Amino acid sequence: MTSHAAGFQTLAEEVKIDRLPSQGDVPPWLAGSLIRTGPARFEANGRSLNHWFDGQAMLHRFSFADGGVGYANRELETRADAAVRDGRVAFREFATDPCRSIFRRMVTMFSPNATDNANVNLAQVGERFVAMTETPLPVEFDPHTLRALGVAETERPDGEITTAHPHHDPGRGELVNYAIKLGPRSTYRLSGRSLDGGGRRTIARLATRRPAYIHSFALTERFVVLAEFPYVVDPLRLAFGNRPFIENYRWEPERGTRIWVIDRGDGDIQGPFETDAVFAFHHVNAFERDDEIVVDLCAYEDPEIVRAFYLDRLRTPDPCFPMPWLERWRIDTAAKRVRRERLADEALLTASGEAARAADAATRVLSRHITSGEWDDVLAQLPTELRELMQPH
Repeated sequence: MTSHAAGFQTLAEEVKIDRLPSQGDVPPWLAGSLIRTGPARFEANGRSLNHWFDGQAMLHRFSFADGGVGYANRELETRADAAVRDGRVAFREFATDPCRSIFRRMVTMFSPNATDNANVNLAQVGERFVAMTETPLPVEFDPHTLRALGVAETERPDGEITTAHPHHDPGRGELVNYAIKLGPRSTYRLSGRSLDGGGRRTIARLATRRPAYIHSFALTERFVVLAEFPYVVDPLRLAFGNRPFIENYRWEPERGTRIWVIDRGDGDIQGPFETDAVFAFHHVNAFERDDEIVVDLCAYEDPEIVRAFYLDRLRTPDPCFPMPWLERWRIDTAAKRVRRERLADEALLTASGEAARAADAATRVLSRHITSGEWDDVLAQLPTELRELMQPH
C-alpha cells in the first residue's frame, strides 16, 4: 500500500523510462499504450489551489512491449497551465477563481475565455486524441510525444459546461456527449459527433431554468439517460457571483432526482421519471431489458464528496470520505416508475465494469478506499450476472 499524500502534492518532474521494475509477468503478446490524464500541479506562486480538480493536467503513458512496461509523463501545455507556471490563476477552475471584476466574471462565463485545464479524461475521435475537462475546450495532443497541439476547435460542444465522459458508439460510428448552454432559459444539448469526419448532429435539446451538475450520463443502444441530481445552479449566479464555479451550486434535495430518457434516433424525450435525491459522479453501466432501461451508478446520499476533495482536507493524515453505494436503477417508462436496488454488500469509492471478474454467478468489482492514510484495494461481490454488468453500453 502507498501513502495517499503523494497524490495531492505537485508533480513537476517529467521523465521517460523505457522499462519499469515490475512484479509478476507481463504477457509478451501485450503491446500498446495506456494514456491517462490527471491533476498534477497544485500551486501558483506559492499559493495552493483549492481543490483536487483544480490541479493542472499532466499526461501519463504506460507502454507495453516484449513483456515489459515503459512510462513517460508530460505536463499538458495549456493557457491555464502557462499562467499557473507563471504564478497566476488566470482562469476560473473548478473551485479556485481568479480575482476579477463583475464584468470580467460575466465575460468569462459566457465566452470562450474558460479554463482549458483538461485534467479529467481522454478520448480518441477518429485519428485524433483529446484531453477533456468540464469546459468545452478539449485539448488535442500527440500520443507519441504527449505534446499538446492546442484546442481541438472542431470537437468543441455547443455550450459553456460539458462532461469529460462522452460515450463511444462503434455501431453508429459516433461520440455521444452533452453540453449545457447557459442563459435565461438554459438547455441541455445532446449531440453525436461522427468519428469519420462527418460532423456533429443534434440529438435533442432539453430546457432547464436551473441546470444540474452532471458529471456523466448513461447510454444504451437506443437511448441517452440523463439524471438531473438536485445539485443545481442559477446561471446568473455563475455569471455575476464572486464564488468559484462549483461553489455556486446548491443542494436542493426537495427536488428529488429527475431522470430523462432521450431517443437517440428521433430525439423523443420521455420523463421526468423521479426518485429520491442522490448525487453521483459516475455511471457504471446501462442497457435495455424487456420494457425496462437499466442503469448502474455509484450513488451518494448528497454532494459532500465534492467538499471532501478540497486539498486542505485531502492532505490531512486521515481524510474522511462519504462512501457511495453501487445501485441499479430500473426505469419502467410505461409505468413511469423507477425502482432502486443496491448491488453490493458494502459501500464503494469507485467501481468500474472493466474491473469486474467472474465469480460463480456473481461479479466482483475493485473498489479503492483510503484507510489510515494509505490506499487500500477491496473486492466487493455483486449479486448480479456477469453478462448483465458487462453488456455493452
